[in-house]
Amino acid sequence: MSNQIIPKSFQVLGHKYRISYKNDLGYNDGCLGRINFSTKDIHLQPFKDSYPVAPTEVEQTYCHELVHLILKESHEDCYDPPLHSREALVDRIASVLHQILKTSKYEK
Repeated sequence: MSNQIIPKSFQVLGHKYRISYKNDLGYNDGCLGRINFSTKDIHLQPFKDSYPVAPTEVEQTYCHELVHLILKESHEDCYDPPLHSREALVDRIASVLHQILKTSKYEK
């Protein structure tokens, strides 16, 4: 899947995170993405005829998983519940991040 804002991998605090696409994510519980902090993997549900997901939804999900990662790696678990587990907060920040990434203009 080709996408402008979703890389194959990146590093955070010396750890390499890999992004991959899994066709069965949406069927399990409706989630379009998951992050595994132990294995350093982010899995995203790609578009399929049997499970149509808009490209912007995949991008938004990627940003959502990034926000989980940013909050978790920021050691914000002193809050109860930890900020990275507050889905509404994560989703709102991810929406803003997605808009920034999609509308950014760069010098050529």
